[in-house]
Amino acid sequence: MEAVRGLFSSIGEMPISVFFRGARSVFKEDELGMDIMQIAIPATLTLAADPIASLIDTAFIGHIGSCSPVCTS
Repeated sequence: MEAVRGLFSSIGEMPISVFFRGARSVFKEDELGMDIMQIAIPATLTLAADPIASLIDTAFIGHIGSCSPVCTS
């Protein structure tokens, strides 16, 4: 159990660049790599935007407060 606790405590101290250290060797800058990146970047942004839009919707509905069911439909 101590080993697991030590592992998780050291993760907070690592810089984020550790996760992207080998990215250049994986994503080569050839034609195929560029085609993959052209698909992967918009897909990643879409996956990140959906929860953010949901959060904003929830905040607006929570800000409205209690009103008739017509407000939320």
